[in-house]
Amino acid sequence: MPYTYCSSPAVRDETAHSERRCLRSSAGLHHSQAPKAGARFLARSVLPALLLLAAAFPWTSLAQNTPPDVPALISDLSSGDNVVRRKASLALSQLGPEAAPAVPALIRGLQDRDDQVWFNSITALAYIGPDAREAIPVLIRGLRGDGRYSEQRSYRAAFALGKIGKPALPALIEALSDSDSRIRAGAAKALGWLEADAVPALPKLIALFSDERSSVQDAAAETVGRIGKPAVEPLLKALESDSETVQWNAIYTLGEIGPDASAAGDKLVEIVKSSPSPKLRKEAMHAAARINHDPKQLGSLYSGLLGAEDEGAYDTLVNALLRLRPAESSSVPPLIARLSDKETGVRDRAVYILGRLGEPAAAAVPKLVSLARDADENSRSVYIDALAGIGQPAVNPLLNELAHRKASELSEDDWAVALLRRLGLSAVDRLRSALRHESPAARLGSLMALRGIGASAKDALPQIRRLINDPEPRTRAQSTLALHALGLPANELLPVLEKGLTDPAVEVRLAASTPMIALGEEARPSAEALTRALTDSDSGVRRNAILAIGAIGPDAGAAAPKLGAMLDDANGPLRLDLIRSLGAIGAAAAESATGKLSDFAKDGPPEIRAASLASLASFGERAAAALPIVRGALPDENAEIRANALLAYSRIETNPEQLQAALLSALDDKDRRVRLIAAEAAGRRNIASKEMVKALFALLNELDDTKDLAVALKTLQALRVRELDLLTNTLTHDSPGVQAYAINALASMGRDAGPALPELRKLLRHRESYVRRRAGEAIKRIER
Repeated sequence: MPYTYCSSPAVRDETAHSERRCLRSSAGLHHSQAPKAGARFLARSVLPALLLLAAAFPWTSLAQNTPPDVPALISDLSSGDNVVRRKASLALSQLGPEAAPAVPALIRGLQDRDDQVWFNSITALAYIGPDAREAIPVLIRGLRGDGRYSEQRSYRAAFALGKIGKPALPALIEALSDSDSRIRAGAAKALGWLEADAVPALPKLIALFSDERSSVQDAAAETVGRIGKPAVEPLLKALESDSETVQWNAIYTLGEIGPDASAAGDKLVEIVKSSPSPKLRKEAMHAAARINHDPKQLGSLYSGLLGAEDEGAYDTLVNALLRLRPAESSSVPPLIARLSDKETGVRDRAVYILGRLGEPAAAAVPKLVSLARDADENSRSVYIDALAGIGQPAVNPLLNELAHRKASELSEDDWAVALLRRLGLSAVDRLRSALRHESPAARLGSLMALRGIGASAKDALPQIRRLINDPEPRTRAQSTLALHALGLPANELLPVLEKGLTDPAVEVRLAASTPMIALGEEARPSAEALTRALTDSDSGVRRNAILAIGAIGPDAGAAAPKLGAMLDDANGPLRLDLIRSLGAIGAAAAESATGKLSDFAKDGPPEIRAASLASLASFGERAAAALPIVRGALPDENAEIRANALLAYSRIETNPEQLQAALLSALDDKDRRVRLIAAEAAGRRNIASKEMVKALFALLNELDDTKDLAVALKTLQALRVRELDLLTNTLTHDSPGVQAYAINALASMGRDAGPALPELRKLLRHRESYVRRRAGEAIKRIER
């Protein structure tokens, strides 16, 4: 099978010229975006092997000030040493015409068994040029590509013949009739490098359009395309052939020639209109666009074919219409006309192509906006995508669309708002101007879009700030949210938000309280205003204020009494938010909330109990009154409750013996989190008894997660463990990090760690370099 460029097995056949057809039928790609066929062949077939060969070359540069010793290099080409021959052939390949005396030796190099010598020799012959004519017969035979890297060998032979140029022309023309298809294809390819000098070969090249091998057809068509304008008349005659294959290749080649083949325009249009062959019609569509035949005529003709049932024909139409320039006067007007087509499929295809044309399709925007407005939600996306593709020209019509809406009916999910948001930076300037629009809906929609664009639209901040006093509540609310989304600094944003918290409109107060949560500790200056908002008439504002106070943390301690008072009447999620915010405030909330949280920790849903215990933990010793209830929750069957109870107990309990007993018990808990809380608490409370240390070392053997091990190791490091046997046994732990801890601890013991030296020496062969290094350092410290 000849080489193809399409990945789809369905189109890989000898007679359909799959390589070129695949390139042609890619929807939405200008043919000009695809590389030339010769370059495609080189990149896919030749370069990989050339790079493989090149990687083995001893690339050395010739001294710039030393004349090449060609006779010596010729002599070296006969050396029995591969390396010497490689260096000699490489040097000759860099000399160009100066290497002409070496042609006989280089011809012999083509028979060398070493691939590098062969590659350098054929490259040298190519760059010697016409003076390498003696090599023509050997190179013609080389077109067969015998041996390893057959395609690359054939290509390099064709390249060398092409670089030799006119002296090779007679032999190449004769080779076009060779019985071996590889030689025919190679000769056709070689003639491509002769370009205009290959004109005498045109009759035979065009005759190869009907060759039995598509690889030969392809090579011939590519070369005729490279010959250019002189090939146009013979190709026009080939269009009259009875063979569809010949006609197809002629059409393709005319397209390859481009504008120099403009004389073929009328004939190609005739084929598009009347040929019974879908294959020829599709190729003629593309070729006519490529030669730049009357764009207006083609735009009208092609847009009228959008109803084609053949998807391949439609793909070709897309490519062709996208090529027509200027699009504003060629393809856009007829495509706009198709937007009124009764057939949905035709209309949608026109919409798609207009979107692909981008800004040149600006004239279509009003109609597309109208269609989007009238479409249902399921079918609107095709118009939205097209408008997004057209870009900036769609902004003003979209703003006009918004201006005719009612602000009360506008939402952030509105298609026009979403599209303006999608247009992003290209829409920002017009959106800024629209913030002064007389229409409330236009102002509101612009705010929503700018908010969605985010920090990239920060230049609009001055205009947005003016709208916090807009008469429309929704506009005031959106301006507040937009100021935060666009990144107004907190010191400037907080006064705006505080003002919003007192706005008579609920939606403005909601909008003002929402960013406070995200600001976290930065909202400290507004803690008092948020405390006042806890009594807002709207439950949403109250909840946001609760969350914002929790995000501020201890600096919002003055709000604790109000939060505590709200616990009685709060239910479900709101009560949970209150509990968590009180916990975030910490010790300052203990007086206001310990009693109620103790009650919740004793009785209530598991989530409320767990959250209450976690908040009591943050109160520390100031929650001593809750200690009995916290202790009672330690053996709870719910792991989350046990964990939070242990956390609270470890922070409230002041009796070391009782605390140690609870922590030792927790180190045997079946829940990983409970065990880790116990380990962390032992280090924090400095409980370094032998029982605790032994339990912590046992914990190391139960943990396998790196983060979990880090918690246990941090505790052991804090306790400054000096238990020789435990540390020595830990040197065999599976974790290098744990081993490193034990090494360091033993090193700190100095000579007292002498009995551990045998195990430490074993670690000098450890797989991890840092373990080996630390073991060596520890041994030195212990042996001092």
